[in-house]
Amino acid sequence: MMVWLLLLAQAAPSTMPVQGAPPIGPQARSVAPDTDRAIVVVGRRLEETRSALDACLARKCPPMDDMRATLAHADNQFVKGDIAGSRETLMKSIGRNRRFAKTYPIAVAGLFRANGRIAAHLGEGDSYRMSTLDGYSALKAGLPDTDPHVLSGSLELADMFARLGQTDTALSRYRSVVKTAHQSGNLVVEGFARFRIVLLLDAQDRETGLYGTALKTAIGDLASTTEPALQPFRDALQSVTALRAARKGDMSGVDGVVAKYRSLGLRTPLLVYAPTLDMIDAPVSTSANLRSSARDVDGQWVDFSYWIKPDGTVGDIDIVRESPRLQRWWVGPVQKMLGGRRYAALALPATDPGLLRVERFSRTAFWVTGSDSRMPVRAAQSRLESLDLTEPDAKPTTLAEPKS
Repeated sequence: MMVWLLLLAQAAPSTMPVQGAPPIGPQARSVAPDTDRAIVVVGRRLEETRSALDACLARKCPPMDDMRATLAHADNQFVKGDIAGSRETLMKSIGRNRRFAKTYPIAVAGLFRANGRIAAHLGEGDSYRMSTLDGYSALKAGLPDTDPHVLSGSLELADMFARLGQTDTALSRYRSVVKTAHQSGNLVVEGFARFRIVLLLDAQDRETGLYGTALKTAIGDLASTTEPALQPFRDALQSVTALRAARKGDMSGVDGVVAKYRSLGLRTPLLVYAPTLDMIDAPVSTSANLRSSARDVDGQWVDFSYWIKPDGTVGDIDIVRESPRLQRWWVGPVQKMLGGRRYAALALPATDPGLLRVERFSRTAFWVTGSDSRMPVRAAQSRLESLDLTEPDAKPTTLAEPKS
């Protein structure tokens, strides 16, 4: 179940990056409708960002300028579909700038974070893992363990282990964050970690049936907290019950969660619920193939535009960009899955068209060691990676000035 309760992220301090937000995304690019609601994508030309980076390097620009230009160009390459090129740009910049981690910990960590996310889109699981670890090390090189960025980096580590199927390691990391954040008085980070524990245990219990007791304990631990700063996280426990009911076809709980947050006056997207491929009415063969077949996953990406309506439903879904090699058989189920999302109700008039978003979906599979040889092969199970190209937090990672 893909559930990003971004309401919780809105409670995070500005110094802590929102978990789940992509490390790169639109900087000069914007997406807007014309009078016919056609999609117009505006951004810097690839040659522009390439020339800017080349000029920066030619004049031996300072590390901060180098990293800014790198992220701008890597972002542009990713959007244009040159995902491998984007990663190459980032890797070269990491080679030039990783030695500055003590002086620019947040900026260097941003390079690693971007590289890891793109590696995941390419199915490079080991690179995704190492980049996340290296990013965390970069933060620790220049910041104290109780700094919100370091705590956030520890959450990212746990997220990474969870995505790679290392559940016990992820849970251990989350619990460590809970302890450190609580001791340092950072209750928001503590809340993030506690709620992630609940979500991970819920997912694993649905899959294996072995985590029911641990899940009940985690829910009880969060529900029994009394600090006002943790109230949004306690309230979010309602969503776990609602999502369990939704998997059985009862959407009333989701409707309740959506309506509950209407009073917040939100004007930015807050994803409350999204179905999985198992929950949509797609042909069995299509849904099964998307999960099990890892053949021909190279160059499989598509960008959807869609409108989030004032009531939180999704409509007017269109394809705005696609890979030249796109195999369209998997696009329909993903589009239907996207259409089943529910966002929190927006503080907009009912007649307002809503908010326009653009999101990329990549079909990929991690590289693994073959069972009958030492040669790398694609894993038997393919996976979907997504990146919101218009999310306000999806922009080049904020680059901090050197510490005084």
